[in-house]
Amino acid sequence: MSIAYPSDCSSHERNIDLIRRFIDEVWNAANPEAVPAFVDDAYVDHAYQPADAQGHMAMVKVFNESFANARHRIEEITADSERVVTRIRVEATHVRSFRGIAATGATIAVVQYRSFRIANEHIAEHHALLDTAALLLQIGGSLDAAQACKPR
Repeated sequence: MSIAYPSDCSSHERNIDLIRRFIDEVWNAANPEAVPAFVDDAYVDHAYQPADAQGHMAMVKVFNESFANARHRIEEITADSERVVTRIRVEATHVRSFRGIAATGATIAVVQYRSFRIANEHIAEHHALLDTAALLLQIGGSLDAAQACKPR
């Protein structure tokens, strides 16, 4: 995917645009199949397993199977020539089982931080941190190890 930018558009502005489009076209559109268009061939994902585009696509699927009407709203975004960092508010409705918690119909509102390294106008690397504790409490879960993320 290549976008023609004006000649006076800085690399950090292009990087911000790339990430805004990524969040909209992948997460807000619930379209995991769009991930490969945004990521570099050597993409590494430090948040999902497997640690590549397939892992990111799988997480989009898992999230959207459990939560409907999801909206990932960028509240803060900052960038330089090769990195973009975001704070995103995720709002959705819990419609199917998530980490063993049956659907509750509850609306969630949680914060997520994401960091992206950009290379060749594509995402080369991704880190993410979701307030999982807040999410679990909002859907009636507990904060025990059985529902927590497993370290690699």
